[in-house]
Amino acid sequence: MAIFGNVLPKFMCKSLNLQQTLLPVSRFISLFRKKSKEESHYLIHRPQPDEYCEILRLLWECYYPEEPTTLSLGLGHCHNPVMDEDSLRGLSEGLSLVARCKYTGDIVAGSVNRTACPWDAEEMERFSCSLTCPKLKSYTKFNAHLLKAPMLWERFCTDKIFEISQVFVKKEERQKGLGFKLIKSSKELGADCGFRVIRLDATSHYSAKICEKLDMRLIYTINYDDYVDIYGNPVIKPPPPHCACKVYIDLPHSMEQRKKKKKKRK
Repeated sequence: MAIFGNVLPKFMCKSLNLQQTLLPVSRFISLFRKKSKEESHYLIHRPQPDEYCEILRLLWECYYPEEPTTLSLGLGHCHNPVMDEDSLRGLSEGLSLVARCKYTGDIVAGSVNRTACPWDAEEMERFSCSLTCPKLKSYTKFNAHLLKAPMLWERFCTDKIFEISQVFVKKEERQKGLGFKLIKSSKELGADCGFRVIRLDATSHYSAKICEKLDMRLIYTINYDDYVDIYGNPVIKPPPPHCACKVYIDLPHSMEQRKKKKKKRK
């Protein structure tokens, strides 16, 4: 009995090419396959060196003006070469990712990733003493404090940490899950590169929510009101809902993570 009119008599199969007889079958079978998830309009990949300038421009367009610490200190709209040099150092390590539109080829989002070592915090503190801009000095000191306070190198016996440093998304491309995808892809990249600890400092309320969705572990919290100057005044006073900076980590090669992966497979 012929199904879908595609089964041919044996004597005809001998005279026809096998590929010709199988093509109609595949056409009918495709009707019964489960539809795959909607194809993404974006490609996530590592940027090339000639794209670094565009990434720096996008940081000033859609990251610094809204990032709670730079916004509070009034650094979000004042182009600063010191901050650009710091971002370039991160980009030059080759661990960053960008999301590119498949149709226009434009970079619409990105994650500047870097490595962090135990001595970086002290170097940042020394560097802050050489800065003449009070706002930039406060910003650098806060980042040095944030880098050192969780004591991740001592707690996890490692000399190098993968840090998801700056995640940005163009305004017109938001609410599409790009921030989530970039952080998830950055975590996977860090794990593939063999890092034992992956870190993200969630200075924003929204980045903290993404870390929670990705099951990252909250390791340290500092309320902005608790970070004060010598006179007891808060140094950073961002608008709500940003009230604290939270440090999240992921331990991709730990036994706990391996057990989670096994449960997901089951």
